Amino acid sequence: MITWVGPLLALASSPTAASAQEQPAPAETMPAAQAAPVEDVTPPEEEPAVRVEPYGLLAASFFWQSGPLANADAPIAVLPGSGASLGATARQSRLGLRAESGPLASALDAERAQVVAEIDFFGGWYADNDITYAMSHPRLRLFYARLSYAAVDVVAGQDWMVFAPLNPVSVVHVAVAGFQGSGNAWARLPQARVELRAGGLSLRAAVLAPASAGPVDPATEPGLVVGRRPGNADRSETPSLQARAAYALPLGDRSLVLGVSGHYAREEVTFGAMPETSVVPSWGVALDFELPLVPWLAIQGELLTGANLDAFFVNADVLDDEPVSVLGGWAQLSFRMDPLNVHVGGGLEDPSAADGQVLPDGAIDQNGAVYIAVLAHAGPLTAGLELSQLWTRRAGTPETRDATHIALGSLLTF
Repeated sequence: MITWVGPLLALASSPTAASAQEQPAPAETMPAAQAAPVEDVTPPEEEPAVRVEPYGLLAASFFWQSGPLANADAPIAVLPGSGASLGATARQSRLGLRAESGPLASALDAERAQVVAEIDFFGGWYADNDITYAMSHPRLRLFYARLSYAAVDVVAGQDWMVFAPLNPVSVVHVAVAGFQGSGNAWARLPQARVELRAGGLSLRAAVLAPASAGPVDPATEPGLVVGRRPGNADRSETPSLQARAAYALPLGDRSLVLGVSGHYAREEVTFGAMPETSVVPSWGVALDFELPLVPWLAIQGELLTGANLDAFFVNADVLDDEPVSVLGGWAQLSFRMDPLNVHVGGGLEDPSAADGQVLPDGAIDQNGAVYIAVLAHAGPLTAGLELSQLWTRRAGTPETRDATHIALGSLLTF
């Protein structure tokens, strides 16, 4: 009915339509100057206030290990003891939502307004029930809002931290970053962040939630912590501060990227037989690089140094009131032979106690890993075989323990 309204109104309002006896000739027979224009009154399609796009990743793997490993489905270190085992997991799978609002972006003079929310199922399980493949808990990964302008982005919420931002490619380490504990610092933390861009140069600066690792207070239900109490970093009353500067040089369909990042925070610790309280710094500096060597070969990785970085899954915490320092890094070569890709990498972490101190017995004194992943891609499906070799040396133990991890994994994006 709407498409008839315009012509009828135009006809009724025309001076030549005063009576039935004075009807004009059909438009195609009239001189061009006398043809009545026909207005298009089809209403423009309104932009929805919010567009929501669901997405996900189905991650499944079957694995065998020659000895006990921390995180059997995504190994990070060798544990004491012996004995091979076999297992399977799908708990690294994730679900997410992306929401964009054009009207909100326009109201804020921004090019884009976006919210991302993402969970996986790597959140643990009840301690009295080890059916991990069937009863694992959901875990918040990402939940942030982003406003994008021509050269500036503003981000608030939980996102990847700014310090040491790269992660290796892996079909096994999906919920847990590859080379964790062997040179790769990583975390997703609540933060407020500003990103600046100028040509190939980018700058990021963020204020993040205080973060520290350590034991948690027991809860009323076994194995499940239902409340949150201040940790060492919270008690320092100091947020974490991080920044990164990077330069990207386009090379064909890829870019050569070099970045340097830094982290600083503080923790309030209590130590000694006669308890004393002290404020201990947490700091780190990292160099990251992505280097396309030839069209079918690239290398990426990170080098880091710092102290008291255990909040970022690094084997360096605090002894009394002295931070444990660390040197570490990782690198990965990627051979692109589509649809087959091969990734070969290794990482190492070497923590050191302050002068006059020694690491306590059982603490990791050195941790390393190497792995090779052969992956095949078919549209949204990636499947492959990944072979890892890990070794761990602990203080107070003369030997270095090693173990092998072999996994068949698949990743399906949707």
